[in-house]
Amino acid sequence: MPTPWTNRIADRNSGKESGTPWWVNDKYLLHKFCKEHGFPMPEVYKFWKTPHELNLDDTPKKFVLKPTVMFSAWGVMLLERLDDGTFHDELQNRILTFAQVKAEQLAAYERCKYKGSYRLMMEEKVEGRNGDQPIPLDYKVSVFYDQPGQVHQINRNPKVLEYAFFDGQFAPLDLGDTIISDWATKSLGRHDRPADSAEMLKIACELTMTLKTPFMRVDMFAGPQGPVIGELTPSPGDAFYGNNFKYTEKYDLDLGQAWLDAERRIEDSLG
Repeated sequence: MPTPWTNRIADRNSGKESGTPWWVNDKYLLHKFCKEHGFPMPEVYKFWKTPHELNLDDTPKKFVLKPTVMFSAWGVMLLERLDDGTFHDELQNRILTFAQVKAEQLAAYERCKYKGSYRLMMEEKVEGRNGDQPIPLDYKVSVFYDQPGQVHQINRNPKVLEYAFFDGQFAPLDLGDTIISDWATKSLGRHDRPADSAEMLKIACELTMTLKTPFMRVDMFAGPQGPVIGELTPSPGDAFYGNNFKYTEKYDLDLGQAWLDAERRIEDSLG
């Protein structure tokens, strides 16, 4: 019987798995890697070593601010400069002054445990393809080396986040056999398969194969010019901790088998 996916993540988190590319959590290093290997990411406009250096006097009208070594959405802002000099944060639908932006980034910096690697990044804002969805849909592609296993879609435009799940071929997933949740703080949304879904899966697989890792979650957006990579997540938290959903026992085993099979394919590829 295969080791369940959640146990695999536990082993990875505890250091029992050798060769985990944890460095991908550093978005500065990830941008350099993707540029070197030709994987699409949003354009980077500027880096600051700490938020103390932050200056927004000369910026594009729309841009993203994000710390390079923080997890989840800590410090992430989707900003649009308004005519009065304030900024609209689309992610939380609020108006901020520069002082408020800087104060929140300083708070995130103080929370960061990796200050030696910390950078604050100004990045191109990827626009949503639909006019009523200014925040692009987030597609979290779980890849087992060279094979996609699942796509978790998140719509951040409504007040309550909307989730949808696909299998590794972008077909709607049967939640009865796979996903468990009371949907207390999130809701189920409609499946929105992007027109270039095949290209999205291809990019995600090529990236994971380049990293030679049996599992990686590749977070992507369907931008106007095609799929782009947002970030990589070696240890996804939702299903592991059960914060918003968890896997059925059978599905957990199925994904664990996919991980084992991926390890074997990597071994075969190395001769």
